[in-house]
This record gives sequence, C-alpha cells and structure tokens, in this order.
Amino acid sequence: MFGLSKSTNGLIGVDITSATVKLIELRRSGQQFRVESYAVGPLREGAVVERRIRNMSEVVDVLRRVVDRARPLSRRAAVAVPASAAITKTLTLPASLSDEEIEARIQLESDKHIPFPFNEVAFDFQRLGLNARFGDQQDVLLVACRQQDVGQLTDAIAQAGLEPEAVDVETFALERVYGELRQAARNQSGADECVAVVDIGATMNSFHVLRGGRIIYSRDTVFGGRQLTEEIRTRYGLSLD
Repeated sequence: MFGLSKSTNGLIGVDITSATVKLIELRRSGQQFRVESYAVGPLREGAVVERRIRNMSEVVDVLRRVVDRARPLSRRAAVAVPASAAITKTLTLPASLSDEEIEARIQLESDKHIPFPFNEVAFDFQRLGLNARFGDQQDVLLVACRQQDVGQLTDAIAQAGLEPEAVDVETFALERVYGELRQAARNQSGADECVAVVDIGATMNSFHVLRGGRIIYSRDTVFGGRQLTEEIRTRYGLSLD
C-alpha cells in the first residue's frame, strides 16, 4: 500500500502492456488527485507477451522516451504485477503475533500457502483486523509472487532512470481506483451493488466484477484489439497500415 501526501513530489504510475508503455504522474490536490504529466509510447510486437517482459532493452528504450516526453517532476514510480502472477490468501493467526512474528510464521509455513520454492518468492502481508468468529485470532492478507516478476518491472524502471517506490497487484490497484471514483461521484449504492469493469487491450482482455468495492470475480482472456485488426486485414485483403 502507498499514498500521496501533500509534502511529496508526486508519484509516477507505469503500465507496461503488450502494445504500449504508459506513464502518468499524479499529485494530491486537496481531497483529489491532479495529473501533472503523462505520455504513451508504442512497443514492438513480442517485447511483452501476456504481461511479461520478453525484450528488456526494447521496453527500457520506450520507457526512457516516454519519460523524456512527459518530463515528470518526480522520479518515484509505482508498477503492478498482473493478478495471474500473484497469489493472495487470507490467513488466520493468533492476534498476539507481532509483524516480525507473522513474517517468521509465513516463512516457516510457506509450503502450505505458496506453490513454489520460498527462495524464489517476494511476499508481503497486511493485517485485516480481528477474526469475525474468534476474538483471539486475526486475519492476515498474504500476497506472494515470484521475485522474477517483481525484478523485471523494477529493473526496467531503474534502467529508465526512475526510482521503484512500490510494486502492487493490478486487482488491488483497481479496487482502490474504483473506490476513489465512487467517492468522487458520491455514489450511495448499497454494499451488494455489482459493477463490471472490462479492459480490452491489444492482445488480452480482462473482466472484473466488484461488489461493495471489492473484486469478487476476475478473468483474463488472450484476445484483444490486435486479433480483431488482423481479422479485418485478412477479410478485406488490406495491409496492416
């Protein structure tokens, strides 16, 4: 989790997809956020496949150009790993455990929660409060993914001259954005309201269902605008341009 305080120089969000690199710089202005700068740059086909970087030099070059075009005031950047690369679980642990003890407990019992070797894992956790049924227990949200997935993103950011500030999970970021939008729109809908969010990308589309501001269903499909463009090109015998 991270925030933007009035005293900071803002924060840059970087989104690396299969077709583009997007950059946006936000700064808090009162109770809202203000866009300070933004830019988008196209990627060559195959540089990123299913949200994983395959050609680091191409991604870094495009990201550098995007940074030069946007000229952000801050150098602090946040990125997010796709939900498919992360494992999230809610653990029930004794309420008396400190943060250090929770971390040690997770490491000790990692084989129960994480399906790959612990020495390849990057993980974090957050206390969710006391368990609803047992007052002497607490719920702890565990998030884990391979270090390689985190390292790819932070390496690309660092090589482009930015400072990695935070690595999030896309679904968590989406929940917070939806919460901000709902609050800004003064939406007073009940907790059972369901909202679908559809993101159609170049090679993938994502479908999320939110209830009460939390994602209850999420699915990615390998199909997007690029496949539709190819179908049109083939049907009418046109060049890609």
